[in-house]
Amino acid sequence: MGVVSGEFNGDEEPDIAVANGTSNDVAVLLGTGAGSFPPASFFPTARTAHCAARDLDEMRIRISPARCTAPNKVSILLNAGDGTFGAPTAFDVGLAPTDVAIEDLDGDAVLDLVVSNKDSDDVSILLGVGDGTFGPAEAFPAGDGPQAVAIGDLDGDTVPDLAVADYNSDSVAILLCQREPVVAIDDGSPTSPRSSAVLVRPNPLQARASVHFAMPSAGRARVAVFGIDGRLVAMLLDGLCTAGPQRIDWNGVGAHGGKCRRASTSFRVDAGEVRSTRRFVVVK
Repeated sequence: MGVVSGEFNGDEEPDIAVANGTSNDVAVLLGTGAGSFPPASFFPTARTAHCAARDLDEMRIRISPARCTAPNKVSILLNAGDGTFGAPTAFDVGLAPTDVAIEDLDGDAVLDLVVSNKDSDDVSILLGVGDGTFGPAEAFPAGDGPQAVAIGDLDGDTVPDLAVADYNSDSVAILLCQREPVVAIDDGSPTSPRSSAVLVRPNPLQARASVHFAMPSAGRARVAVFGIDGRLVAMLLDGLCTAGPQRIDWNGVGAHGGKCRRASTSFRVDAGEVRSTRRFVVVK
């Protein structure tokens, strides 16, 4: 009832996870890199409606599928890093969940969950802790019979918003996030964060990506791409910027002039006194 691609076993080749509603499990197919896949491995869940995959527990190669399950749960299966998954951990959501999406919604650099709930006419927001667990769900009205949800910056303020497809009304509900772009300035204390909200679209990327961030005030900014080994891949920006939302596009070409090969990579943004790093995956 759902399929998602990701890199599940650390070999930098794209893999596939398939949610199976009838057999109540998830099939994981590990890619060879040549467009073929060995037989699937199966991991049990509750009744599965949809799936999504992102790194939910801050491990470098772990991509953790989230499953939208019944009755009224979303389940997290944490990857061991070798393409196998542990037992599901379930979190309460609304009535008849239909879809799940993953993104950092509150700007704390930790991934959160959004679940559409068809029978309660809302979406559930579960804020991530960073270790694969989530806080209690908060419900937001989302039209008549939410069937699917997608996350993106819909109004250009660098903050992620929601688009929800409503089955019963043949319409799309748009939920604009009301928070300001998060910018945390280092005040010199040992526990002070030194980061800003940075969004990368799409992630994983195949050919192009856009980096979105906010400048707290006019000043110098640098946007660079680094490899998993810390090596500089490309310098995208090193100059003055005005205050407010910024967008930098990257075509996947490194400083050497060739296309970046599939790998785990990161963008680092220095915006005045603020620094943030956002990991992403190149899959082609």
